[in-house]
Amino acid sequence: MANLTKQEVVEHLYLTAVAAAASHGRAFRPIADGGLRGQIDQAADEILSPSRFGGISTTYAQKTVDDRLVEADGAVHKLVQGMVFHAQIIPGYPANVLGERTLTAALSSSSFCPCWPFC
Repeated sequence: MANLTKQEVVEHLYLTAVAAAASHGRAFRPIADGGLRGQIDQAADEILSPSRFGGISTTYAQKTVDDRLVEADGAVHKLVQGMVFHAQIIPGYPANVLGERTLTAALSSSSFCPCWPFC
């Protein structure tokens, strides 16, 4: 997977997120899809050129892009899992989707951050 473009990294992580959501019987609502793509876009920058998070980025810069992508896949799964968790505890939340509220809740959860390459 070496020499990936940013768009290839973004698409890989996005498809990982879609598959993770589908494994829980859910799909992303359009507004959450846009927010998720924005987060993934920033994560792709960090994967290709670690620099946003000081010493943590320095540590990741010593790894190969392939190794960073594997770590990012795990982070995407953790993010989607957090979204699913919040969807389950929001009263009346539809059982088959993930939306902006669940994305925001997962990203702001103390159990998610720090989670390279997102935060």
